[in-house]
This record gives sequence, structure tokens and C-alpha cells, in this order.
Amino acid sequence: ISMLTVMLLTWQLVVGIEMQTDVVYLTEGNNKDITGNSYGNNMLRIFCYVSKASTLLSLFETNEFRLLIESEDFQQYDGYSPDQVRRHYGEKRSLLSLMFYLRNRKVIQLSPFETRCIGIVSRQPYNVSLQHMAFDRWRLLQLSLGLLIIWNAAQLARKSAFYYLLCMLLGICAGIVLLSWYIKRLLPKHSLVIGALLGSWSLGLYILRQLANNYSIILQSYRNYLLGYVLLTGSISLLLCYRFGTPKHPRTQQIIGWLLQALGCLIVYLSSWHTHACIIIMVLSILAYYFTDSLLWWSKLFYRCKFTRPRRLLTKRECFEQMVTETSQALVKLREHVNSPDCKGWHLMTTLRNPSRFAGFATGDPHLYDEEIEDYSRAIDQ
Repeated sequence: ISMLTVMLLTWQLVVGIEMQTDVVYLTEGNNKDITGNSYGNNMLRIFCYVSKASTLLSLFETNEFRLLIESEDFQQYDGYSPDQVRRHYGEKRSLLSLMFYLRNRKVIQLSPFETRCIGIVSRQPYNVSLQHMAFDRWRLLQLSLGLLIIWNAAQLARKSAFYYLLCMLLGICAGIVLLSWYIKRLLPKHSLVIGALLGSWSLGLYILRQLANNYSIILQSYRNYLLGYVLLTGSISLLLCYRFGTPKHPRTQQIIGWLLQALGCLIVYLSSWHTHACIIIMVLSILAYYFTDSLLWWSKLFYRCKFTRPRRLLTKRECFEQMVTETSQALVKLREHVNSPDCKGWHLMTTLRNPSRFAGFATGDPHLYDEEIEDYSRAIDQ
């Protein structure tokens, strides 16, 4: 019995307390206060948001999951369902996997149109809330920037200032690549060292992630070194680009323009959680850019066929009445013009075949004689 008791105690020490879970469903504008728990890392609280239907008016909507906690002693696990969060929690409990996968963020943007769950493990008390923004102006600016890049890609590809700026950015990024390559050359080529490097890849990625998350602190602490690096690599790349000159070949400029348009499409796609609307905007922008005349013609044709009513033809009676009305109005306007000071009467009389008849018309006589009216009536009857 004593051996069995020792084995049970040992198993409890190795395995620990069984994982406890608690699922809370949050709504927009809702918050929850969570007190500390005695289970520690074995207590997983899952907070889920249920998606809603997407509409065109919700193009710039976004949700923010906010965590208020005094310390950094917490772990996060995300997923699209509570079961997926539990599975991630079970898969990532080792030290190396925790270093690579954990993303301890206190503010997480969530899509209003997807169900998401966030798991929190912490001994400390904390508060979680779900904030809803009906109109995110930053996403509108991102969409506008993407559309501007799409429509002005060809002009930017031909500008020297943009080319030099792009070279400076590429030079700054290339400096990091060259530094990594130089460090690799300095390392001894032994299998033990390579195995150690491959074994610690998750630790390195964890460090890079921590650097990205704490970029503001790094800028404040090492801003002089960063400024020197940017100035050095940017100046070298600028001088090299100036030496070789800007691309002059039209096809090279066109390729650069296509790459810029691809970048603009990516920015447009990431500007909203409404992915279907973003794809439609991208497709329409590309079609409007390359097929402007055809798109306008098809749009006008569609509008005429869909929204314009067909014209009704006049009957014979309506046509005769309209002819009489329009003729009478035109004769009145002509008589008023002849009698107005703007009309050069003497010059006009010299160009007419029968000036006396025109003078009679100007004074009020009918424009047709009785014989002409009778001839017209007989011609119609025949």
C-alpha cells in the first residue's frame, strides 16, 4: 500500500492539477472582472465573441479585445472555438513552444464577422472588455492609401524621387541581411554548432517577436545607434542608386508599376475585416484603371437597359397636333425677330425672291396663300 501511495503522489507531482476551463461569451461593450485563482497555470479562462452578419455599411467596423492587468504574468491562446483554444493550450505547454507561440498582447483587434476565442491563463486578477468601433478612421486611411497607390503606380514608377526613396529602404533592409550573412560566416562549421542553432530557432524567433512588440522602448534606448545605422545604410544605397541611375527602359518601369499595384491591392485587402467587399473594391479598381472607356460604355448601357424607360412613339393625331403647335410657335418667333431691331431688314430683303410677300408676313399676313393650302390638301387626299 505504501508503494502505491508513493506512486500516486509522484504522478500528481508530475502531472499536476487537472486543467480547469471556464468559457465566457462577450458582447460589444461588455467587460468582465476576473479575480485571482489558486489553480495558476492550470486555470484557463476562455473569452469568446460570436460573429455577426456583414453588410456594406460595416466596411470599417472593428472590435478590440482589451486586457487590463498590472503585471505581465499571463499567457494567451487564441482560436476560433473553445475546443481549439483548449487544444492550443494542451499543445503549447512546453517551454520552447510557449516561447515561440505565445503572443502576450493586451489589445487584440478582432473581426466583427468571425467568431474568435481568447484564452487567458494568469494568477493575477484582471479585467477584459470588448470595445466596438463602428467607424475606424485608420482603416479608411489605409483603404485610401491603397487606392492611391493603385491609381498612381505608373506615375510613381517614372519618378526619380520615388526610385531613390525605394533604394534607401531596400538598402536599410539589405544591411540587416548582410549582417546576418556575416555572422553566419564567423560561426564555426561544426555539426554541434549547427544543431544548437537549429535547436534554438524558436528562442530566436521569440526574441525577435519581443523586439517587435517593444519597438518603442528600443527606439528610446538605442535611438542613436538606430539613427546611425539608418543614415549609413541609406546614404550608401542612395549613392549607389545615383551612380547607376534610374531605370529608363519602359518595361522596367512597367514592372515596377505592377509591383506597386500589387502592394496597393494588399493594402486594400488588409484595410477591412469585410474581405468580400475589399476584393470587389480591388477588382473594380483594376478594371477601372485598365479598361476605363469600356467600363464607362458598359455602365451606360446597363443603366439605359435597367433604369431607362423606352420612349413611347407618337400617334398620327399626336404627331399632327405637335406639328401644328410647333409650326405656329416658330412662325411667331420668326415674326418677332423680323420686327426686332436686331434684324437687318434691308439686307434681308435683297436676298429674297419675293420681298413683298415677306413684308406682308412681317406685318401680320399668313405665311401661306389659299391656293397653296388647297394644293397641299389635294396632295394629301391623293
